[in-house]
Amino acid sequence: MVADYEDLEASGTLLYHKPALKEAIENIKEDEDWEVLLVAEPHCVSDDESAIHELVHKFSLYGNRLECPYRSWEDFLATMTAYRRKMAQR
Repeated sequence: MVADYEDLEASGTLLYHKPALKEAIENIKEDEDWEVLLVAEPHCVSDDESAIHELVHKFSLYGNRLECPYRSWEDFLATMTAYRRKMAQR
């Protein structure tokens, strides 16, 4: 275990409402060497398509992924891909 990030009390669905998740993203770019972010609580990751796109895109850039009991990494990737297609059609 490299670090512990908790946003259990964070409100909102977008990433900027989740300071610990933002910190994790910054740390994979700058300081830490890890591959998997384990998510224990479902509400720790937003269901907002834009936020998922941003999170999955940034994790993918650095060779990282999410693991959680309620949603697979492949599901997160599919959500990101669907969001990109929807935005491209606009």
